[in-house]
Amino acid sequence: MTAGFGLVVVALVLDERRSLAALWLAIVFLAYGGLSAVIAVGDPQAGVEPARFPTPEQAALGTAPPGYDRHPDSGDFANAALATVLAGVVCIGAAAAVGRLAPGARVRRREISRGRTETFAKRLVLLGFAGVAAALLRFCLTQLPTDDLQLSIKAFWEGGSYLLLLATFAIPGFGLWLHAALRRGAPRRELLRIAGLMAFYLALLIPTGQRHFVVAMLIAVLAVLVYARTISVRQLAAVLAAGVVFFGVTQAARTVIADSGGFSFGSYLSRLAPGNWDGLYGSQLGSFNWTAQVEANKELLDIPNPFPRALLKPIPRQLYPGKSQGFGEEFTRRAYPQTFTRHVSFAIPLPAESDYAFGLAGVAALFLLLGAAAALGELYWARGYPAVLAPLVLATVAWSAFAFVRGDFANAMVVSAGWLIPVAIASWRLAAKPGPDARR
Repeated sequence: MTAGFGLVVVALVLDERRSLAALWLAIVFLAYGGLSAVIAVGDPQAGVEPARFPTPEQAALGTAPPGYDRHPDSGDFANAALATVLAGVVCIGAAAAVGRLAPGARVRRREISRGRTETFAKRLVLLGFAGVAAALLRFCLTQLPTDDLQLSIKAFWEGGSYLLLLATFAIPGFGLWLHAALRRGAPRRELLRIAGLMAFYLALLIPTGQRHFVVAMLIAVLAVLVYARTISVRQLAAVLAAGVVFFGVTQAARTVIADSGGFSFGSYLSRLAPGNWDGLYGSQLGSFNWTAQVEANKELLDIPNPFPRALLKPIPRQLYPGKSQGFGEEFTRRAYPQTFTRHVSFAIPLPAESDYAFGLAGVAALFLLLGAAAALGELYWARGYPAVLAPLVLATVAWSAFAFVRGDFANAMVVSAGWLIPVAIASWRLAAKPGPDARR
């Protein structure tokens, strides 16, 4: 699987008519389809309690003992691999086919007033900071002081989800602001001011315990810098290497907090020992293990179809307290109850979720739509709108595709909405012709 998706990546790089959407999807599946499966083979249960599935007879009688452990066998693993490979081939193939067959938008780009663009971008950033401030205020009033840091972090993330959705608007806002400033040749002092605001924004989001804000900001900034040709290959490699180190360092902190409910500097340093680095990174890429677990225990999970229930995600808990938080939370609640009591839930990859709900036909249909949508976003959205929006749209397509492939579907909808909504509004507002002069 790793070699296959790796060869697809190489083929798309060498293709003169390459589709950026197809190439990105191939890279995502190389990580979460290929390397993830290698990690699952090597240490499928590292740091995780045994899964507690009953036998079919025990499930029918309602007498399941608490310690029953059901490990996937080779057949379960093969079926999980089949679903993942099918998803990847269909998704990448659809993106590549649409990129080749659909005529790209050949409209003449219209320049937008720089002042108008930066004003809109700054408003998005201001909205984002307002969301962060409101979420932090709620956190301080309801969670501090705390005896369980992990519980407080989880409460901040879940209880302030709508405020944090608004806070995400700042990320595409920063990307648009940076690109507009680069296009007009802004002085270095102004660019450093924008970078400082980005760092301050990310620092305010540390209590969420979620690193996807940092990853999303990195994608937005790199998309702008690469599109504007202001970063060299060596600098790009250095930034990516720093990102890899950042993931290991922050994962060690997350593990300490999840295990103890607090933070100890001594425990943190022990987690950073060289012998633990494989586990720190393996936990980020080992999601294929959950695909095999779902495949092995389909009949025992008894989870309602998660896709219609994902539409309930926008309803506030005050109106619908018992709503599902996603397939990953339902899976964790049933299979890993001790982990669930620590307020941790696993992100189930979309191939596993769609195979559980609809079978292999559903996997093919969903990933056909995902690949085609990503390619159409590149062809008509990124190329058909003013140039100042192009890198931001490409970053939005990349981030949304990554979020949906990694899973789970309900949470990916929320994570993607923080980009799709503001970028769609920016496309509508900035690409529209300004109104006629009132004096005329």
